[in-house]
Amino acid sequence: MKKFKTMMMVCLTLLVMVAVAGLTKTEAKAAEVQKFNLVQTDHADDGWVKIKWNPLNVQGDQYAELHYRKWGSGEKETIYQEGRVKNGDEVRIGKPELDWELGSSYEVWLVIYNDDAEYQNKVAESNHLEVVTCPGSNVTGAVQTAATATSATVKWNAVAGANCYEVHYLGDGVKPEYVTGTSITLKNLKKNQSYGVKIYPCRKSSSGYHADLGQYANLFVVVTPSGKKISTIDVSKKSVNVTLKNSIKNNIVVGGGNQYEFYKYNGKKPVKTITTEKNYVTYNNKDIAKNQMFKVRFRSYNTAQNGKKYYSKWSSYKYFSTATVTKSVKVKGKSIQVKWNKIKGASGYKVYASTKYGKGYKLVATVKKGSTTSTTFKKYNKKALQKGKTYYVYVKPYYKNGKELIETSNSYPYAYSKSVKYKK
Repeated sequence: MKKFKTMMMVCLTLLVMVAVAGLTKTEAKAAEVQKFNLVQTDHADDGWVKIKWNPLNVQGDQYAELHYRKWGSGEKETIYQEGRVKNGDEVRIGKPELDWELGSSYEVWLVIYNDDAEYQNKVAESNHLEVVTCPGSNVTGAVQTAATATSATVKWNAVAGANCYEVHYLGDGVKPEYVTGTSITLKNLKKNQSYGVKIYPCRKSSSGYHADLGQYANLFVVVTPSGKKISTIDVSKKSVNVTLKNSIKNNIVVGGGNQYEFYKYNGKKPVKTITTEKNYVTYNNKDIAKNQMFKVRFRSYNTAQNGKKYYSKWSSYKYFSTATVTKSVKVKGKSIQVKWNKIKGASGYKVYASTKYGKGYKLVATVKKGSTTSTTFKKYNKKALQKGKTYYVYVKPYYKNGKELIETSNSYPYAYSKSVKYKK
């Protein structure tokens, strides 16, 4: 019984030693593979690639071979370059020596053999590296398809042999984006800017190397405009001039502009639409002289390379009316009487006065009926009217939208004010 136990212990010890020896051998082989470090370093648009690796530990009775085959195929081909393979120099392979195709993947690896005349005895084998050649044609059909205030979307046609695309859009030195599809949305763009975009077709290997053609599709993209508002509405007897104020440093890009829509005060369809590249517009309409209220809104646009316009949201409406609202101002008893033209569409009127022409105007009366065309006031700036003072008065109609009172936005209404000297 003791002999049997002793024999069992010996057998177990031998098995452990064999396992450890096998593990050590496996680890050594894995370490040997790691030493090769086979990588792709370069490519060209005529079909060759460059690869390199660490210097090989080839003994006197050993030799090294470089093997390749089409990625996914079973047959291997051999490039025997004893000296260069052994030294680990950068090696160029592919066209014109080999019939390699553009936009393709090839499998490349190194093997060290013992120099045995009877058969090849493999000593060590490197990692199998996927090397890629660049696509053979450039991107076509690149076009912008969408935009927001801070983004732009671009799409293009697929290129044979390309499995990814390299996109540059922020200038040289900025890290490009790689996409596997045929579209990209460029994000975090600056407002009111245009961007040049370059799209390179490329082929990416499993190790992360990108082989690009060296040619690219080029286009510029735009974002949706933002940051503007209506600044002034100057109304004369026959026309209205609308001016925009830009609240940002940069204007809309070249090829951009503004679209204006003019409505009657309660209209749902515009009576006039004007598109212009200018920041102002003049609209002539005989109805303006007929004492009506109108409203105007605008939106800006940028034009992409393909001619498509990308519009901002519509601005809020601004209301205006004829310039010559006020008809007369005169002293009546201990007050000043003001008369004006009835404005079609007005819900009421607000009367403003000042003792200095062009500034300091205060609200002195509010009339809540659009049919009323006169009123009086006895106080200015909460004080009684002063003898010998000249008062400059103008009237602004307003439109009641629910509980909101919307005054006309005519700029410089005092230009059409009437004045009177208070003598009481």
